[in-house]
Amino acid sequence: MNAFLVLLVAAVLTYALRSSLVHALRGRELPARVTIGLSVVVPAGLAAVLVAATLAPHGSANVSARVVALAVAFVVARAARNATVTVGVGMVALWAVTALGA
Repeated sequence: MNAFLVLLVAAVLTYALRSSLVHALRGRELPARVTIGLSVVVPAGLAAVLVAATLAPHGSANVSARVVALAVAFVVARAARNATVTVGVGMVALWAVTALGA
């Protein structure tokens, strides 16, 4: 079997599996407890990734640069309440602090 065909089938099955719940729940309201729980999924996932990346001893950026970038991202997250803006500003802060040699 062609490797591209296997990749294509896997991609289609992955998309179908991930979108099936969205299509199954279309037109229905979720209970308030579920909605409240889902509202913290993105911040919790983002925090887990950032803390793990900050504390893991790998890459060229030293720990102090990652801690500074994480602090900047935390302040932006509290002010902007937008995950995209938080990640963008945090990455720019990491690149800037790393370039300055902190």
